[in-house]
Amino acid sequence: AFKHKLIINGVISLSGILLILLGQNLLWLNSKLKLYFPLYTNTPLAKVSFVESEYEKPRMILKTFDENNNPLLANEILLNDSLFQLEMQVIRFKKLGNLMGLDELYRFTQVSYISSDPENPNDFLVTPLVDSDRPVIDYLNGVNKFMSIATHKTVLTDPLILDSSHVVEITYNELGTLDLLPEANSRLAEGE
Repeated sequence: AFKHKLIINGVISLSGILLILLGQNLLWLNSKLKLYFPLYTNTPLAKVSFVESEYEKPRMILKTFDENNNPLLANEILLNDSLFQLEMQVIRFKKLGNLMGLDELYRFTQVSYISSDPENPNDFLVTPLVDSDRPVIDYLNGVNKFMSIATHKTVLTDPLILDSSHVVEITYNELGTLDLLPEANSRLAEGE
């Protein structure tokens, strides 16, 4: 009877420790996922505009919006070159994630400059927009070894050129790619 009671207490203690560890992992994942935004298709996710000055590096203003065009976040980035792409990380949750109310999430992660050097076309700079996404992606990869809950992918915009005369809207389409469209009230869209 004593041995039986000891085994039951051991199983209960081990179960409690496992539940605490699982709860901590889910809390960590939830806090990291709060840095992502819900992904909607065919709705402007962000607007890109530029500010040029003869005294300092040009700046890109990246404003992120929700599906109702309410502002969520604004980043101001000093640009190192005039030709670049924006990188977006997309996480798509499967059944278990959907049960937790998660579907597709995204966030813009970095600016990748396109090399204009024909001798070193693969030699390019990046400017991170956020802290590294690797912990979240590595965590999801680790969990996916046991049960598939999410997939992730990196999506790049078409090349953007520094041009302070217009604003560009970024949308995500049904094909899983990003579209760049001139904003309706920009000078470029008005035909100037």
